[in-house]
Amino acid sequence: WFSWDEANDYAINLGGIKFAGHNDWRLPTVVEAQTLYNTDKENYDKYEKRIYLDPIFPKGPLPTIWIHEAMLGNEGYILDLRNGEVRLLFKSKTGRMAARPVRNKDLVE
Repeated sequence: WFSWDEANDYAINLGGIKFAGHNDWRLPTVVEAQTLYNTDKENYDKYEKRIYLDPIFPKGPLPTIWIHEAMLGNEGYILDLRNGEVRLLFKSKTGRMAARPVRNKDLVE
């Protein structure tokens, strides 16, 4: 579980170590994150509450994930997998959300 800055660094670091052989990891855009929310698929968060995330993902995540777009200053976007809402949240050092990095095409080194 990460603050927004930690989640962003985590995604960048995945690229740096070429996780799964790829160097283009990043946090998802709003549109990309919303594709994870699917009311036809059920999973359970760390509190055993229902979230709408494909069970292909392991159960037990936090119900909210950080999104790449951030407002100037101290606010960042999150997606709530309980209800599909995208909202602003203070990017504090103590606010903890999940990170679900995505990929672009490979970057030329």
